[in-house]
Amino acid sequence: MRIILKRLIIIALVLMVPYIYILVITTTRTDRQALMPGDINNVNDLIEINTQNNEEGSFNSVYVTTFSHTTIFQNMLLETSEISTSNDISYQSYYSNKELSDQGILYKDTSIMYSLIYSYKEASKRDSNINLMYKYTGFKIAYYAEGLAFKVNDLIYQINNYNVNDNVDDFKNAFLNQNVGDTFYILRDNKVITHVLTSDDVYKSNDHTYVRYGYYHIYDIDYENSTPSIKINKSSTVGPSAGLLQTLSVFNRLLSFDYTHGLTISGTGTIDVAGNVGAIGGIEQKVYTASLRKVDVFFCPRENATDGLKAYNSLRNKGKMKFYVVDTFEDAVKYLEELDA
Repeated sequence: MRIILKRLIIIALVLMVPYIYILVITTTRTDRQALMPGDINNVNDLIEINTQNNEEGSFNSVYVTTFSHTTIFQNMLLETSEISTSNDISYQSYYSNKELSDQGILYKDTSIMYSLIYSYKEASKRDSNINLMYKYTGFKIAYYAEGLAFKVNDLIYQINNYNVNDNVDDFKNAFLNQNVGDTFYILRDNKVITHVLTSDDVYKSNDHTYVRYGYYHIYDIDYENSTPSIKINKSSTVGPSAGLLQTLSVFNRLLSFDYTHGLTISGTGTIDVAGNVGAIGGIEQKVYTASLRKVDVFFCPRENATDGLKAYNSLRNKGKMKFYVVDTFEDAVKYLEELDA
């Protein structure tokens, strides 16, 4: 009887092993995240321009769906997927939750800011009545090395005796030539604080200044008194990857010529005030998303070209979507102009 009982216990344990294995791989979460195709958004929904110019097609930003802390089993499935991937979650653990939220919003806000500045500048070359009213207000901390006294979203508006409101050129010169011992005047959560730079913040090598923090130059745009006027609508999206498409969309609506040619145009890439297009994350899933949403033209930043082209060439119907690699805003505009040639 005891022998039979022992055998039954052994059999039960053996049978339980697969169930325990399945339980472990389906419930144990990892420090990885899934990147999956998302959707496209018409940029007009975010940035409204007070014009009546006709636009037959549309410019669309594209986003991916992210699922954090995937399980072991989900990671196994993602390894076999053709259109979804997983990667390690990367973030600064020393940031507060507020800073992580502020960072995403800052990326989005500066992207809109730079899109408006550059699109209005380029459009005004074709129509002198177009004018954007704005002023430079300083720079904001976007990220910083662990141990520094900065916080994400800190606005630096004065360095030593050089206040950005008194003389922008003097302030910018002080910023470019900052040294240990300089005093930063910072607006943080509507309070003014000061910070004296240390060797942890900034150092010089070969006559070049290196800083251990990232920043964005900030501009105050007068939406109502610009010509045409502007309205920015609320959006749940964050990040800077819609910069190029935002700039193209605003530029197109400012002018009478319709650069869309009745097409659905999408893509990705950051933009700066000089019109340079920068790299983004999740390029493969953005290409897949655009294809699924039947996009006609997709713009890809040069720095993402290798992975972007790999995803594009894997599409079964790639001939239905034109894929174009760009370095600058002008590259994209030139391509759209030649579509009508």
